[in-house]
Amino acid sequence: MRKLSRWILQRYIFALLISMLAALACRHWVAEPYRVPHGRLQSVLLPGDVILVWKLGYSGGRARPMDGQVVLVRADDSEFKVNVFRVKELRESTVLLGQDGGQTLVREVPHAAVLGKVTRVLYSVEPRHVPASESKSWLSRLRLGRFFQKISS
Repeated sequence: MRKLSRWILQRYIFALLISMLAALACRHWVAEPYRVPHGRLQSVLLPGDVILVWKLGYSGGRARPMDGQVVLVRADDSEFKVNVFRVKELRESTVLLGQDGGQTLVREVPHAAVLGKVTRVLYSVEPRHVPASESKSWLSRLRLGRFFQKISS
């Protein structure tokens, strides 16, 4: 009886360790939630919003973001700080980033500095009301509801 309970305990611990490693690997290489640190994209994201960032393929600059996508970029001063920008233009080795719909050029970064594209708003700090006349545009679809808003590009 004692051997059986020890064997069952070992199996549960092994399964728990494997699932924890799989969750950490998914968070590191596939997708990770982030909190928006500033209000550079006020029309789409507010400071404090929780966003889901798709990271698969973006490590090392292999994947290229498209024009108009909202992306997460590593800050210049620290590898642990991040910023959210909209892609204004792609160049051969760099990406031009903008704010507020991509109208204002903010900075130019190498492709490797882009950590991933923002795919969803998991939680918004305040609900956004959109008039019915604007409900067909992609921007208004971002503002509808409070949870699990899809960022289209």
